[in-house]
Amino acid sequence: MLMPPPSDSAYSVPEWVAVDIVNVSIDSSGNVERIMARTNGPAKQDEVIASIASRFGRPDSIDVLQKQNAFGARATVKRAAWNLPAIHIYHDCLELNQCVVAFSVPKESAARPSPPRPSAP
Repeated sequence: MLMPPPSDSAYSVPEWVAVDIVNVSIDSSGNVERIMARTNGPAKQDEVIASIASRFGRPDSIDVLQKQNAFGARATVKRAAWNLPAIHIYHDCLELNQCVVAFSVPKESAARPSPPRPSAP
């Protein structure tokens, strides 16, 4: 399902989201299981991680990796994960020009709300 973001600024999409590709996974009951959005690549990864951290707190883990494509180009990429009781968030650069952010709902927490998490400093 592809839809443009609403024009209401209360529902604005962060600039780092490449809005042209957003995947939504729905379970057999019609509940959203995962939303995955492509970002603007490794050049914006620090901005992406900081934006998510401002809302959900520091990531539970960050890995810094060196990736290389078939042509020999290299980049330092970051893999970050937030494991909150009601939502899991994951940022990774799958290729040198493409990163993704995935928001998923753990099955065991689908029915129980989570307490607010302190934001990153």
